[in-house]
Amino acid sequence: MTHQRKKIRDEIRFRLRSTTSAGENVYFNRTKAFFDDSVYPAIVIRTISDTASRDSVSPPTYKRNLTLSIDIYTTRNEDIDDELDRLAEEVEGVMAWASHDFLTPANETEELVEEVMLGSTDVVLHRDGDSNYAIASVQIICVYYQVFTKTNDELDDFVTAAINYNQEGNQASAETANDLLTGLDNEA
Repeated sequence: MTHQRKKIRDEIRFRLRSTTSAGENVYFNRTKAFFDDSVYPAIVIRTISDTASRDSVSPPTYKRNLTLSIDIYTTRNEDIDDELDRLAEEVEGVMAWASHDFLTPANETEELVEEVMLGSTDVVLHRDGDSNYAIASVQIICVYYQVFTKTNDELDDFVTAAINYNQEGNQASAETANDLLTGLDNEA
């Protein structure tokens, strides 16, 4: 089963590849070295954090806030600020509509995210050897829910019971009595 965090990153990558000037140059992490000017502009999607707070006890459900950085790389030139602003606006436009456009991707039946919010945008100029480039990092926050369901090896409520007897916690584990009661859903 694929984690929802990966599904969200995949959907963002799909959207950015089809709607920004970066085209196919959209990656996860910076696994591709950008030494050749032909790869610019390029976008790298990185997970910054994914915080969770309990929303429900049964089944265990967590409301999660996934913070992603969408790093836009371009070569430095005299119009670098304008170029980064233009590229950042493309990314921000896709993300601003993300809650409406890909709450439910075409191949899914349930909502992928509840909400997508724009965060900060930071700009950094780099000199890396012979290569001059600039990065605009657009942070977004994706709010989604994660529900944990039982696996087959867990006990079902009122159908099976595992009982361990240990008198006042003073017995060694080898002396503890253990019973497994099954078929509790059957009426006598």
